Amino acid sequence: MAEKLKKPEYRRMYGVLKENLARNFGKGFFAVFLFEILQIVFLSLEVVLLSGPASSVFFPDNSGAPGIGGTVLLAALLFVAQCFVGVLTFGLISYVTELVLNKKAGLADLFCGFFEKTGRVWQGAALHALIYLVAAGILALIAFLNSSLIASVMEDISAGKTDSLFKLAGIGSVIFIFILIVLEIPFLFAWNIIREDSSVTVSAAFKKSFSLMIRNYFHFAGYIIFVNLKNLAIIAVIYALTFFVLQKVFKAVPVIMALMNFYLFVQQYTVLMKIYFALPVYYYSLLSINGFIPQKQNLKQQNLLPGDTAQ
Repeated sequence: MAEKLKKPEYRRMYGVLKENLARNFGKGFFAVFLFEILQIVFLSLEVVLLSGPASSVFFPDNSGAPGIGGTVLLAALLFVAQCFVGVLTFGLISYVTELVLNKKAGLADLFCGFFEKTGRVWQGAALHALIYLVAAGILALIAFLNSSLIASVMEDISAGKTDSLFKLAGIGSVIFIFILIVLEIPFLFAWNIIREDSSVTVSAAFKKSFSLMIRNYFHFAGYIIFVNLKNLAIIAVIYALTFFVLQKVFKAVPVIMALMNFYLFVQQYTVLMKIYFALPVYYYSLLSINGFIPQKQNLKQQNLLPGDTAQ
């Protein structure tokens, strides 16, 4: 794979994606929603541990700053929680891929990673969890370099200015998500590679994913933005209306606010669903256009070829 890879066309892949979403919108939306609920459950268990049995370790002197033991404990709990989330992610990608390939798929496939006998899914989940910790470490470093700013925000919070807390949390979340996406993109194909090749090792799957994706990094990122452009624009408009233009109106009429929040919820989950469906579409399109998939006729029957440009 040292040669330059051909890039699949956005519009052709988007046509395949639209067809799959039209056929599987309800299934996909519910699967992503269930996945997010389960992810919240795993991360909530971590919060429960930190606020309960582990609180004396995390906050040894009842202060707002964790000690060394608390930091290590937090990292360990994050790692374990993200391992479970990683195994669930494998299940979700497997489920969505089955739908894209026009194969039978059930919601039980979401949990298939927990029953994979070779242990490769757990190993892959551990690697993804390490990437998550690296992203968290980078965010912590950024926070350390801006400690004076954070200290002033904490003073505002102590003075009862809760808006500062929400702003800090919002900015921190955006920075963390951006870092995580940048680090994760090269390894997104690893789950599909592990899924379709029972003999591949986890390290080989991650290397192959990196090899395929690193040369198409910005092309893939652009594709994800392209297929979600309309939804992202709607989300931006809703946020602008909510926080800058019609904030007083929404507060005065709670029903309108509730409707806007519900519509925002639908748009956000639609974006997530499109991303999960777009991943196998891009993966198989990239493989087929570069001649890595020999069964061309089968792929045409499954509507996964990006077109005659593969010749």
